[in-house]
Amino acid sequence: MRNTALVVDDESTGRLILKARLEREHYRVVTAADGKEALEQFALEAPDIVFLDVILPDFYGYEVARAMKRSAGERFVPIIFLTGLSEEEALAECVAAGGDDFLSKPVNFSILKSKIAAIERIRDLYESGRLQRAELADLHARMQYEQQIAERILSGAVMARNVASPPIQSWLKSASTFNGDLFISAYTPAGGLSVLMGDFTGHGLAAALGALPAAETFRTMTAKGFSLSEVLAEINLSLHRLLPTGMFLAAAALRIEADLQTAMVWNSGLPDLYLCRTDGSRRQIASQHPPLAALAGFIPGCEPELLLLASGDVFLLCSDGVTEACNAAGEPFGEERLEGVLDACSPSEAFNSVRATLTDFVAGTEQQDDISLVAIPCEKALFACARIDDDGQAVCELPANAWNWSLRLEGANLARIDPVPLVMGQLTAFGISAHHRQQLYVVVTELFNNALEHGVLSLNACLKNTAEGFMDYYLLRQQKLDELVEGFVDVRLDYRKEDGRGVIRVLIEDSGRGFCHGVCARCDVLQTLNEANQGAGGLMSLSLEQAGRGLKLLRTLCRKVRYLGIGNRAEAEYEL
Repeated sequence: MRNTALVVDDESTGRLILKARLEREHYRVVTAADGKEALEQFALEAPDIVFLDVILPDFYGYEVARAMKRSAGERFVPIIFLTGLSEEEALAECVAAGGDDFLSKPVNFSILKSKIAAIERIRDLYESGRLQRAELADLHARMQYEQQIAERILSGAVMARNVASPPIQSWLKSASTFNGDLFISAYTPAGGLSVLMGDFTGHGLAAALGALPAAETFRTMTAKGFSLSEVLAEINLSLHRLLPTGMFLAAAALRIEADLQTAMVWNSGLPDLYLCRTDGSRRQIASQHPPLAALAGFIPGCEPELLLLASGDVFLLCSDGVTEACNAAGEPFGEERLEGVLDACSPSEAFNSVRATLTDFVAGTEQQDDISLVAIPCEKALFACARIDDDGQAVCELPANAWNWSLRLEGANLARIDPVPLVMGQLTAFGISAHHRQQLYVVVTELFNNALEHGVLSLNACLKNTAEGFMDYYLLRQQKLDELVEGFVDVRLDYRKEDGRGVIRVLIEDSGRGFCHGVCARCDVLQTLNEANQGAGGLMSLSLEQAGRGLKLLRTLCRKVRYLGIGNRAEAEYEL
């Protein structure tokens, strides 16, 4: 059988003859004698092709055709008009109504056969295009979802550990999911404050990839007491090795000493930095070096500039996304307009005034580059959260006493209750700082999702390898959660002090079948993995490579991560 054809003709003889001819061409045929019946049959039978008389007892065929095209939506259903009309206006009306071809009455069956073949080729091409569009839409949705997750993790890793915010004011507005600009702040062992604002070439994921190594190098070396020039030199070298040719980081860096008397300032490739003074004057610090990663080493003689400060002075840093932001007419905001705003306000008002003026100027116009604006006031509040311990590190007060907290979710409660916010609430109640809560959020979320999806629900991670499978995975996940009547996940947190450091141990156990993690009573890892994946349609739900990806993320945050027993019990130790 070909597909279903709908024949609409008020003449019974013509209707029956055409029906017989179409059946000879291996169509399943349904018929209608008027417009009302035709629309009912169209909705009921969902035909693949329609032969429609122009003149019907109750409606014009034009009206019926329009209604059918609306009902079909994106599905291509060719409509061939049956007409004895020859006027050009009537034929034009058929096309305007959505007709795809004509057959003159009485029907010539040789022409009918040729037109069917031609219209089917068009229909097949249309359907192929529709399926490809749907596949691309699914792929785009998958990419967007994955990019949002990656951006959340990336932003958390780069921005969540920032200090002195407030009083530092920052506005980072991305032109896409990923922000190619970054802003990092950290305390020095001596109690000073170091900040780095950067703008990678371009925007989006490619521009954001260098943010993690740059942030990690900046924070690690700052905490160890390296000078600003040494920190920048190491970032420059690491990015030069990492980034592809033609990709750079325009950056500005400051180090403000805790006595608020002096600051070291560096600009390599960003627009001028502004030091807005309380006496009404303004100092501009122009770029003194090519962007980071452009050269393997710094140009000899280029060093950060030393500036004297007064209480109430404000540093204002911006990326070129600010000066190059355009309004609907294509006019850029420009340095002259920026400096005009600074002339008209006090240092403490600079950030809000520039942001408001720029927002009004672009008036919602989509921008082609990321926009970053940062204001750093020279005041004691910058150092309010800094305290120096025996190792010279800026730390927060640790809880004095040991504690533990646990939760078991069983059956339908696993679908109804998300334990991660409960964990975060308990951490807040026990006095764990916002920075550590952010890191523990990633740890608990990763371990719990693994326990629920791959343990209790036995979902196959390989499903997500294709666009169709990605959607199927989350539909299946929801279906299994809706049907869940048994199974459990235990969540436990233990806190204790070890050698003056606080340690939180996260333990998560599920009722799943586990997997071989290489440190258990099982001796053949690959064989055990295959056994653990039986019943998953022949696809392995877990491989050594896949099992390692999540563990790598956790091990960057925790001092120890391991799976115990048969692999259904996970333990992570996080050091405060």
